[in-house]
Amino acid sequence: MNRLTACALAAAALTGVAAGLPEAAFADGATTEPAAGGPTLALGAGVVAQPAYPGAARTDWSATPYFSAEFGKSLAIDSLDGIRVTVLHEGVLSLGAIGRYQPGRSSRSLPARLRGLNGLSDTAELGGFATVESGPVSLDLIGTEEVRHGRRGAVLEAHAALSLPLGDPADQQGFSLGPFVKAANQSYLQRNFGVDAGQAAATGLDGFSPHAGIDLAGLEANGAVTLIDRWSVRGFASWGRLVGSASNSPILRDGGRGSQLSSGLFLVFTP
Repeated sequence: MNRLTACALAAAALTGVAAGLPEAAFADGATTEPAAGGPTLALGAGVVAQPAYPGAARTDWSATPYFSAEFGKSLAIDSLDGIRVTVLHEGVLSLGAIGRYQPGRSSRSLPARLRGLNGLSDTAELGGFATVESGPVSLDLIGTEEVRHGRRGAVLEAHAALSLPLGDPADQQGFSLGPFVKAANQSYLQRNFGVDAGQAAATGLDGFSPHAGIDLAGLEANGAVTLIDRWSVRGFASWGRLVGSASNSPILRDGGRGSQLSSGLFLVFTP
């Protein structure tokens, strides 16, 4: 459900952008062989496996669409990464804005004894990014805040990667691997890992109020390999370990797990 919604949001944003582009950008030649800096598009579908909610021991599997589009160096839309608008690209440095979809937590995804924690609504995240790329090495810093009423969760992430291209760089084939770390404010951690007085009474868990700080660190990998013509296989895998206050949550001690593994594999067509 979360990936489907993310794809829908990306498609809606693309529609709005496309409406403002000149018709020449969508001429037959542009869709088959985009000019340098012109629009590119990739469509596909696959399967994603991820924790049912942050800190869950259970893994959910879902059939998921894949969508990505790039308009030069200014706009990138991806159903897995969100929407990025680059406002500055100078040498190895890029700065811009980012918007992402953040799935909530269904009460049905919780173990029966923890359903008194109740579900969490889906949210959107808005913020900015700074990316440094030098040869095969990159560093991506992302800061976002939830868009919702009340106290808003804020997240700061750092992703480093070593890229190993395959063949022609224009084909965007190859693999990347690197570490990541994520920190969050108290509101974000309380929403996902805290237990207030009402929830403690409903579940029998001890009350818990986490402190702001680093909550997840691990490794991630991405890959893309062309099959034939315009068909390719793309995938990702991410392993993280909950640390800091998040790792001490009674939600993890009773029906949860500190190790969080997500992965996805997609068959993709590039028009």
